Amino acid sequence: MDAILEEHKELNKNHWNLQYIAQTVAHTVNERISTELNRVRLGTNNTDRNTQILIELLQGFMQLRNVEHIPTIDLYKPEFLIHAENTVKERIAHQKQRKHSRQ
Repeated sequence: MDAILEEHKELNKNHWNLQYIAQTVAHTVNERISTELNRVRLGTNNTDRNTQILIELLQGFMQLRNVEHIPTIDLYKPEFLIHAENTVKERIAHQKQRKHSRQ
């Protein structure tokens, strides 16, 4: 009977330790994921805000110039747009390289 009681105490102790470890790991993972998701959310909000500003500026410019119709990109893709797209792609690639080199 004493052996069974001792075994029961040991199992309860181990079970408590496993629960504590699981809770600690879950808490740590939750904190890190929350931090990263917060960074992504802030970046997305900033991008959305900048996009809305650009749309407002473009709309104001088009109204000022009385532009009624515009050629779409599938009809005509100007050289300046190709240059801007390439610049952005290069900037993103450079930032990815810097990020990977820090890790």
